[in-house]
Amino acid sequence: MVHAAHEATSGAARRFERVVVLHNPNSTGDGPGNAHRLRAQLGVRLPGTPVELRGTRHPGHAEELAERAVTEHPATLVVSASGDARAVQHRPLPDAIVAGAVSDMDLLQVRVPGREPRCAHSYVGLGITPVAAAEFNRHDLDALTEGLLALRTSCRCRPPAITHDGERIELGSPVFANIDRMAECAVLSRGSSPADGTCETLLMRHRGKLALLAGIVEVLRGRHESVRRCEPYAFTASTPVPLQMDGEVHHVDAGAQALVSCAAGALSVVR
Repeated sequence: MVHAAHEATSGAARRFERVVVLHNPNSTGDGPGNAHRLRAQLGVRLPGTPVELRGTRHPGHAEELAERAVTEHPATLVVSASGDARAVQHRPLPDAIVAGAVSDMDLLQVRVPGREPRCAHSYVGLGITPVAAAEFNRHDLDALTEGLLALRTSCRCRPPAITHDGERIELGSPVFANIDRMAECAVLSRGSSPADGTCETLLMRHRGKLALLAGIVEVLRGRHESVRRCEPYAFTASTPVPLQMDGEVHHVDAGAQALVSCAAGALSVVR
């Protein structure tokens, strides 16, 4: 779960006058269950503090609900019941909320000309690793199941083609990450921090289905090399490219330019 504290100061302790928990009622994980459990726990530990649950209905709805919540009442803590964002926590979420210790974390920002910039707290994926990780999250894994799911995913998806620094590249599964793991099972990098002013990049070139399959398994087992970078990554979509941001799918049209960058310290959170 990630927690967005509105207008908080890094390093300060804060008591919130209201908590709004956002969750996806159709989540493949246990987002709704997490949301209800958190409300019950805070009801005991923070009596008198309203805790509201708000379900999302469509891509981008969580952003709208969060903006509305802090506009209604500035002293609001917004919590997203998201599995990926548990990677930013230093302690159990109820403890962090009760303590009210606030610090800053980075965001990933994607800019496409003619559109509003979009931000993600966990990852931006252009390839199939986010799809594979979501598939893995739906199943109890053993070596055979892991291999079959990775094979099915790699066979279904076409690698995106982009142009970067004047070179056309087919990428098997490009991922830009602000956290060290994705969908609870995919280890993206080791030793990274969501507050280090950098993002981790995994930019496997496409070298056929079998090589792509092997690469996906390596990523999901945390064995693939990642590169830490603070400078933006600019590319032009050579083909239509689906873009996943924290699980929400957006699209970059062929010929469109995009810029992925790290917005250092852009979000205040309880940790």
